[in-house]
Amino acid sequence: MFFSRRQESTDISVSVATGTATASELVTPTSTALSSTSGSATITTSIPATSQTLPTIPDSVLPTPFPQPWDSSITQNFSTQSCYNFFLNMTNSDDFRSCRPFGLLQNTSDDFADLQSNLTALNAVVWGTCNPTIGVDQCTTNMATFAASLQSACAQDLQDSNLYAVSTLQALNAYSLTQSAGCLNDPSTDSYCYVKAVHNTNPSDLYFYSLVSGVSISNSTTLTCSTCTKSLMSLYVNALNVNASQLMELASVYASAEALASSSCGSSYAQVSTNTQADSSNSASKSSSTSLNIFGTFLASLLPAFLFLP
Repeated sequence: MFFSRRQESTDISVSVATGTATASELVTPTSTALSSTSGSATITTSIPATSQTLPTIPDSVLPTPFPQPWDSSITQNFSTQSCYNFFLNMTNSDDFRSCRPFGLLQNTSDDFADLQSNLTALNAVVWGTCNPTIGVDQCTTNMATFAASLQSACAQDLQDSNLYAVSTLQALNAYSLTQSAGCLNDPSTDSYCYVKAVHNTNPSDLYFYSLVSGVSISNSTTLTCSTCTKSLMSLYVNALNVNASQLMELASVYASAEALASSSCGSSYAQVSTNTQADSSNSASKSSSTSLNIFGTFLASLLPAFLFLP
């Protein structure tokens, strides 16, 4: 059984301070197209992201309709009806949808994946995740409420290591961290670090955004040693030092990423976590669950040459 989450118009428009831009005005002017997948709209362009102009952070812009997690379909692959009902109710709730969670978009949205090929459209979506209408503090509260409800409604599924339940609980617990990560900016270019990572010809900066999902970075990866990734690693270690138990996917892979970053970029580039739960020994204990992570196939499809699932 599948549940379709998107029953909105296939036209995307972006409301800006000076007016309304249509989909055709969002994309770069050469070789662009608007395609529809699973009832949703995707803006595409044949110009590689690395060849497009890096957009600056917009003043006010919001794509309509906005991409949502699980925007294609979800199977009723749960141990209990209560867990399946929880997912249906959460993903259709305004309290969830209005928060536009960056981490879940990155890992479960087909539309978000498609936007990697169009920096202008991606930039607008990232802005939307950074500026939820109800505010980041309220969204943090909402995600914590959903996490608590998931643990109750999906207790059996969590015990059975159901991948949707386990990974979604991790993502809900990581909302504040992933929201901050997605909204990091580079003052030197006045651009979002995530968009800049997609734009970079060396994609290694982008790989660090997958650490929260428990996806390791190959030791053979050549790093850019950018200020953006340094800031991202600082966010990670600070979060782990406070509450690694809520970020076990990140805790399982942070130590190896820190070692690689420090080796490549200098000892002051990334810090060792003071939380004993965030060390490389966790990677072995989590290897099986990480390799089966529901996000793994999606992430690996984007980053096949450099990522490995331990």
